[in-house]
Amino acid sequence: MFTNQSAELSLNAPCKSVTAVKADRLESRFLLGGCCIPDDSANRIHVVRYHSDVNVVGLDASLHHPTGPIERLVASPNDRTLVLTLAERSNAVTLYRLPNSVMENSNDLMMDSETTTSATDYATSYSDSYRQDSSHHTYDSGSSSSGVLESKVALESDAQMLDMTWRANSMDLDDPPGMLASSTPGDVLTLDAAGNVQQWDLSMGMAESMHAISAGDNNTKTLPVGCIPRVVWDPHHGSQLAVSWGRAVQFLDLRTAIGIADDFGKGMNMTRAHRYGVTDVDYNPNKPFTLATSGLDGVVQFWDTRNTRRPIMTARGGHSHYAWQVSYNPFHDQLLLSTGTDAIANLWRVSSISSAPLLTLEAENNPMPDDTMESSDAPNVRVARHEASESIYAATWSAADAWMYMTVAYDGRLALHHVPSKEKYKILL
Repeated sequence: MFTNQSAELSLNAPCKSVTAVKADRLESRFLLGGCCIPDDSANRIHVVRYHSDVNVVGLDASLHHPTGPIERLVASPNDRTLVLTLAERSNAVTLYRLPNSVMENSNDLMMDSETTTSATDYATSYSDSYRQDSSHHTYDSGSSSSGVLESKVALESDAQMLDMTWRANSMDLDDPPGMLASSTPGDVLTLDAAGNVQQWDLSMGMAESMHAISAGDNNTKTLPVGCIPRVVWDPHHGSQLAVSWGRAVQFLDLRTAIGIADDFGKGMNMTRAHRYGVTDVDYNPNKPFTLATSGLDGVVQFWDTRNTRRPIMTARGGHSHYAWQVSYNPFHDQLLLSTGTDAIANLWRVSSISSAPLLTLEAENNPMPDDTMESSDAPNVRVARHEASESIYAATWSAADAWMYMTVAYDGRLALHHVPSKEKYKILL
């Protein structure tokens, strides 16, 4: 059933991170990380699933996270039971395995703390509660838990860990669940507070650091308040990556352990990508050499990594405070999400610099307008705006449905949204 109506669920606990279960291409399943420092019982990984037949988001499990409040989490692209988590102020990234009973690829069974019920009955009960409370569902994080996390290995550093990422590999559907060998050597990167990027090999069921490279010199280590560095793989060049640090973005090559140079031998780094600091970086998944950044200046900018002297486009007017995260649609790069500490999440259509510009639109490389509510026939425009009660630190696209995405506010209220049908048809037709 296709709908444009959002579905909501409240976890009743602070939350700053969400990731789609990337290895599950059959069901829209997501992992959310609780981050309540005083109450350790609220530091959990919540497994939620979308039921399209009744347009409801249901909770499959709430698993205690023993290493503390979750700052970041990233699901494996090849195994639906594996997830990397980063606890606040921790010197290690931990690889956990989720219970198979929770992550089994079936919509017939759903697990709670005491019983196993059919998904239809479970979703029907949620649908009834929607009629009673049209705003959102509520879940008491201390009331139930399903299974336990299995700690597999810790990726440790001498300095505080700041970020990690998993290389997006093609999934082999013939691989049995829980098969670590489906990963290629060195497909995990971590970034620590000393500016070191480490490449890790997890293919043999253990963590082996292949080598480390520096993301900058000592003059670039000072960070603006509220600015957390990020590291991301280049999906088109397997050995290359981008690291944001303060106001700069640096491009590195793992083969040479040095920065990438242009045709004239000069570094391709962006020394002033955003006025006050860069908060997030994401590569266009379909078009090489195209990068999006968000910043403390509240804007989203788009870059050609072959010429980084100035952005090729700027999206203004979407946020009145920090633009915290930016995320390309992994299937259709005309679509992009941005979230902010102003409690706003935006869905942008960026057609003119995509891999497949919309033919019905005037595809000129014009900047995003300040007035994002202009005609929907513009090639680059904000097509949806979602407001929450608190800061929206994270959003993610579904791995099973190209037209679905989830946002999560700091108060634990998550919302699952659909790309407007008119935008879907503009891209497909």
